[in-house]
Amino acid sequence: MSSELPRPISAREATPVREAFAVAPTAAARPAMLDNLEDLHVTYRCPCGCASVSFGATLDPESVLVRVADARGTTEQGEEVGFLVQGFGDRVAHVEVYWHHAAGAPLPLPGTLRSYA
Repeated sequence: MSSELPRPISAREATPVREAFAVAPTAAARPAMLDNLEDLHVTYRCPCGCASVSFGATLDPESVLVRVADARGTTEQGEEVGFLVQGFGDRVAHVEVYWHHAAGAPLPLPGTLRSYA
């Protein structure tokens, strides 16, 4: 993935977002959030080296970022990662990828996301 920002969301980033909405949506998830997914631009990448990214416009003070999908998946190395999608209004705003290892968490493999429930 390119380190220059802003840049368009990659297919590798968009796939687990769609998958998380399918397998682990929260009550705050709105189908319209996926309508413009391919149009999003990554404007921030976590400096720790994980795959966490933020998209597009700055939140105004009245906006509340909410959890819209909360899943776990498996990396190429067979490790489990958490995959949290946050949004506001009808847009995806942030993806958080996390695990308990010291190095930054990579994206999960497509087809491995599942709900925590």
